[in-house]
Amino acid sequence: MDEKQAIISQIISTAEATAKSIVDGAQAEQDRLVTERAALDEKKNSVVLEKAQKNAEENIKRSEMLAKLDAKKYLLEVRQKAISEVYLLAVDNLSRLEDDKYRNLFAKFILEFALDGDKISVCEKDKARLNDDWLKSLSTEKGIKLVFGENHNYKGGIIISGKKYDINCTLEALVAGARDNTEKKVSEILFGNNG
Repeated sequence: MDEKQAIISQIISTAEATAKSIVDGAQAEQDRLVTERAALDEKKNSVVLEKAQKNAEENIKRSEMLAKLDAKKYLLEVRQKAISEVYLLAVDNLSRLEDDKYRNLFAKFILEFALDGDKISVCEKDKARLNDDWLKSLSTEKGIKLVFGENHNYKGGIIISGKKYDINCTLEALVAGARDNTEKKVSEILFGNNG
């Protein structure tokens, strides 16, 4: 039995060695896979972190760009408001012209554009200085019949209402017409060459 026992012992010993080798191999494979997985996760995390950093930098750049655009937009709005105030002041200053200068200004429009039978509209405030005597003298000078129409609601000036067309010579219309040609210059005066 000793021989049998020796063979069995050898088989058991070989089986244990084989089992240990298989277990050790499996453990080594498991360790390799865990290490590989950790490296892969680290690489993946690194890529995710890198992407997140890149996205954060792009968001910061985008936010800075939007802030600059908003600042430029606000500055433009402030400048436009200031320019508009200049033209509103021009309307107010024209409305305060001396009576003779004011009458002469609008007499020029009537003498140039009015036709026989036209109606001249003025605002309530201008009725005292652009009165019946003033209109009669212009009618006589031009040799046509002119009458006052209904009052308009502008700050000053006249509207010549004819059979075929109306001509708006109100202070607001005159200043708006001048604005088209002078706004750039006004901007340069107010804000320098950067206006």
